[in-house]
Amino acid sequence: MTHAFLDDATLASYETISYVWGDPSIRTVVEIDGSRVAIPRLAAAALARMRLQTGERTLWIDAICIDQAHDRERSHQVGLMADIFSSGDHCLAYLGSESSKQGQSAALAVNVLREHAMAERNVLELTGEGLDSKDFQLAPLIVECAKDAIDALRDILMDPWFR
Repeated sequence: MTHAFLDDATLASYETISYVWGDPSIRTVVEIDGSRVAIPRLAAAALARMRLQTGERTLWIDAICIDQAHDRERSHQVGLMADIFSSGDHCLAYLGSESSKQGQSAALAVNVLREHAMAERNVLELTGEGLDSKDFQLAPLIVECAKDAIDALRDILMDPWFR
């Protein structure tokens, strides 16, 4: 745990985590600098998922970085969240476990959209005309991929994080 000020010129780079709290009464104990702290289960899951297997990463997550036990301090920190998130290097969004339907849908959507973009680029390189080419034989495949991506994205957007 490192304490820092947003206006400190030597503020180290960090990444923020956005997630859905879920039921705050369902808690998991994590160890922070030798102390055991109970945090919401989904916050612990987000931290576990975002942890790097090799190397270090500095993460900011509200369940730990905002003193939840003191209303005045929590209210002050919540007022700074726009600055906290915009000052970080990246904002990571935790939608749920990879075994969840949302996790599978996210992976499918990313893969389908990547394949679609690669196919379109290949068509442009081969024909110079792009997807409007009359000779384009892959169009039905791309349309089918697009349907899968739309279904997958619809599943993702149903996640509580987007509400």
